[in-house]
Amino acid sequence: MPVDFRDCHYRGRSSGLRSDWKRWPDLFPSGPGGDPRDFATGTSRRGAEAGRQMRTQVAIIGAGPAGQLLGQLLGRAGIDTVIVERSSRAHVLSRIRAGVLEQGMADLLVEAGAGERLLREGLVHHGVWLAFANRRHRIDLTGLTGGRHVTVYGQTEVTRDLLQARDAMGAPI
Repeated sequence: MPVDFRDCHYRGRSSGLRSDWKRWPDLFPSGPGGDPRDFATGTSRRGAEAGRQMRTQVAIIGAGPAGQLLGQLLGRAGIDTVIVERSSRAHVLSRIRAGVLEQGMADLLVEAGAGERLLREGLVHHGVWLAFANRRHRIDLTGLTGGRHVTVYGQTEVTRDLLQARDAMGAPI
């Protein structure tokens, strides 16, 4: 079941968030995508779920690719996580960013169970061409890196794949 970050309680030993958890609505106001409660379901939750507490082993701040990949890897290792995101799912999925993945990142997405579409649709490049002084120069990435390559695959698509993998695990955001 999706978790509203306003319902999460921090019970750690360190300083910082412990004294501020009641202020989370002030610390994480609605982002450009709308009310943060709308992230997972598209609707605001009130009534029975309001004020609900949750326990988790790890809280991850941010549902971008890094936060989601961490959540996915920890979840596959049997570690409970909750991802806290201030923006709506639609906003997170609409953020257009870089689109070239090094092979290590592509391999990690596959290991995390979120790389099926990447393997099917990503464009593998074994080198790049650079042009200067009216000449083209090829940089052989595969030859220079012992067989590695890069894959062109948009960060928005990585985010979409990670969200779908997290949904499939039934893990909260």
